Amino acid sequence: MRHRAVWVSKPLFLLSVITRQVTMGFKKVHKMKRRKMHLAIVKVGEEGKAST
Repeated sequence: MRHRAVWVSKPLFLLSVITRQVTMGFKKVHKMKRRKMHLAIVKVGEEGKAST
């Protein structure tokens, strides 16, 4: 019984670690994308101001 519990808990632990890493990675990517979008919008705005 004990061996079985260890055998089950190990993959679950690994799975939780992996999912945490993945979600953190996704959040980082999302942040970077948003920052890039913001920079692009600012750039367009600056160009628009300069052209008028």
